[in-house]
Amino acid sequence: MEAFVEGQYFYRVIFSLSGLFLFMTLGLVWPYRKNRELQKTDRWFNNLALTFGNGLIVRLFIPLSLIHIVEIESLQSFKLLNFTGVNPWFHFAFGVILLDLAIYWQHRLTHMIPLLWRLHRVHHSDVEFDTTTAGRFHTLEIFFSFGLKAIIVVVFDLSAASILAFEILLNFSSLFNHTNIHFPEKIEKVLRWIVITPDLHRIHHSTYHDEMNHNFGFSISLWDRLFSSFKNQSRSPQDTMSIGLNRFRSQKEQTLWALLKQPFLSD
Repeated sequence: MEAFVEGQYFYRVIFSLSGLFLFMTLGLVWPYRKNRELQKTDRWFNNLALTFGNGLIVRLFIPLSLIHIVEIESLQSFKLLNFTGVNPWFHFAFGVILLDLAIYWQHRLTHMIPLLWRLHRVHHSDVEFDTTTAGRFHTLEIFFSFGLKAIIVVVFDLSAASILAFEILLNFSSLFNHTNIHFPEKIEKVLRWIVITPDLHRIHHSTYHDEMNHNFGFSISLWDRLFSSFKNQSRSPQDTMSIGLNRFRSQKEQTLWALLKQPFLSD
């Protein structure tokens, strides 16, 4: 177990960088939308600076991972469930599914609660949609998400394997569904019954509020279908639809410093 815990960062970094390279490449080779509003390199720099900067900051201020937190003996009394003697595969599947459901509701709540929306709108204020958008989150939202997941993994006694698998799944799925690609109609119809495709998630990044408040899932499309937040089509063609927030569209509002200040601006 010790070797597994210590190797977790290596696994996550390898899968994250591989996914970033793969899906950025696909978006460049077969781009669905053309970046129209801001220079691509400027967007990439700001988005990737947030992505990698957040990773370093969280690592610096929270030296313990979710897997480390599960192993803290003083927190064992907070367990609501105990999986001792339970089939390890059931324990693993339960953990992955529970965390995925939790992230669905976390995402939905960030659209419902004004304070959380101030943080989350940094992600939605991107005026275009590609793989770099996947990691464009305010640092404070990253800390909030970590705290929520930490409570869940302790209270529900989740396994180290399920935590690591979920973190890899979440990162890979987010990179995939933000990719600037489009599947042929027949393939798209099949895929969206199982996973959140770029077409489905692009609707979530629409400037129209009724579209933005749908398709909250990051990996599977089940949660949106189950909780009535699934939206099949956007009102405008996806290759020309307006992406982002109407309030934050200028070059000066898209700089790294502006993004860090954005949650503290009035509504």
